[in-house]
Amino acid sequence: MKALPSYLAGAAIFGICAITAWSLRGVDETKQGSRSSSSTTDRKASKTTRGSRREGVPAEVTQRLAEIRAGRTVEERLRATLQLAESIPIEDIGKWFKEGWFDGREDMQTYYFHRIALGRWLKEDPKGLMSYCLQEKSDHTYYAARAFAKQDPAAALAYASEIKSPEKRSQFLSSIGETLGKADPQLAFEAISKLSENAETMSNGSLLEMIRGISVASPEFLKGKIDQLPAALQRQAREYLTTSLLKKNFAATVAELEKSPDGKRSFVSAIENDYELVKEAIKDPRSLPEGWFADAASQASYYLVRDDPKRWLDEDLAALGLNEDQAQHLRSQALNQLAQKDPEALKTLLAGQELTARERNSAVGAMTGALSKDREKAEAWIATLTDPSEITIAKSVLTHNQSDSKGTTPASLISDLLADGSSVTWSQARAAGTWSSEERAAAAKEFAALPAEQKEGVAQKLMTNHYDQLPATLRAEAVRYLIQNKQGEAEAGGPQGNPLVQAAATQGARWAEDDPVAGSRWIDSLPQGTERLWAAKNFAARWVDYEPTEARKWISALPAEERAQVQKYIESGEAYR
Repeated sequence: MKALPSYLAGAAIFGICAITAWSLRGVDETKQGSRSSSSTTDRKASKTTRGSRREGVPAEVTQRLAEIRAGRTVEERLRATLQLAESIPIEDIGKWFKEGWFDGREDMQTYYFHRIALGRWLKEDPKGLMSYCLQEKSDHTYYAARAFAKQDPAAALAYASEIKSPEKRSQFLSSIGETLGKADPQLAFEAISKLSENAETMSNGSLLEMIRGISVASPEFLKGKIDQLPAALQRQAREYLTTSLLKKNFAATVAELEKSPDGKRSFVSAIENDYELVKEAIKDPRSLPEGWFADAASQASYYLVRDDPKRWLDEDLAALGLNEDQAQHLRSQALNQLAQKDPEALKTLLAGQELTARERNSAVGAMTGALSKDREKAEAWIATLTDPSEITIAKSVLTHNQSDSKGTTPASLISDLLADGSSVTWSQARAAGTWSSEERAAAAKEFAALPAEQKEGVAQKLMTNHYDQLPATLRAEAVRYLIQNKQGEAEAGGPQGNPLVQAAATQGARWAEDDPVAGSRWIDSLPQGTERLWAAKNFAARWVDYEPTEARKWISALPAEERAQVQKYIESGEAYR
């Protein structure tokens, strides 16, 4: 087996290792499942179809696959796979993919087959590759489009004008936006002016992707051109520009922003959404203009204290410009982080006299919470406390955190909620939060089995509970049932004032944190309307913060009108207000 690395390294001479990252990731997604439920459904259907086509596989294909399987070692099978992927005529690669002749059961061989075949197709016929991806709604579409734009920005942009379907053209342009901006800022800027004249072709969100790319690749270029952009794009463009300039030269950009009436707002907006800039800001907070650090600290307190909570307990926050409420909020965050990172340090702090009474209460609660996984250890620590009020706080937190999970079963929870005047209690939610996946599934089945006259009441109680510990799957089932069986249509607008719309929006955000795959499926299952739109908006806005590539891929697969509204919600900054 020692020869394998040399063989693969040698193959790189022929272009194998030049294949872009999208193809690797695309293959991984084919194995693991897409975040998008629609993609998952398509893929499952495709696999079923592939199985039924086995009998009609051409003899030549059967022979080529037999040569691979005949290999006696991994190296022999890989060598045969490489030869196959390099020898298939470019015009036939799409048929191999569509028919599923190399369908994934070969494992490592499949990885290299896709990697090489897609790389050849991209290099020799990128338009043919994109036409296939768009037509077949391939999982590779987003990554192929980006690779095309990076390889030849002008050709990729020209190809967009050849796409006859407005929906597919919009999907392609949305996919290449940021990459195009990074690869050729001048070309992307010129494209923005032309594309902005045709709302059918491209939404503002897609144009902003180009601007985002320009801001990263050439912030000075964007700075000189920003006033020439369509008015609707200028505000967000300036926020992108501020972020990029701060990363390029933090001190100089702060000095420039200080001259602007809107400088502090732009600075805070950039800081609160970028952990890299938070770390830069805390290097020397006293160097910032008066009030800037205080406002930024209020908006990004969690990230600010995350790495070194002790520092912010020792700092003179008033000297840094924080008012009493801002300082209290920041110190509370620091105490919570210290309890998780260094409980011994927090114990030492509590043994002294440095904390105020309010801070001691926060610290006691945080410490108990951190220790509550080990009841004996938590009780031993509580026994060292002498203040009656602190003992009460600690015991209360421990009781809540140590709720007997065996006391609340899926059946008992649903049964309890059938009683008039009942609601989900803290103990029930806490216990349900410890359920296994099988128990969570059982709870959903218990709810689904209820007769209609009982189901609505239970659904309302599950929807309106305020405890995050309640399994997301159960609450999602309740919200979906209420949406599907609502009376009348919710008015357009925000979630405020409409509990069902608000519940859908909240559930969307929670899915993004807990399980984006399940969340995408849940949103797909909702009927069109205000509830679904707000669920999609909050789901995408939360997901894009920490997994932007996957989130934007999911967004690109939404129906055109819904996609435009979700993109606008994110790109306009409304999602972060």
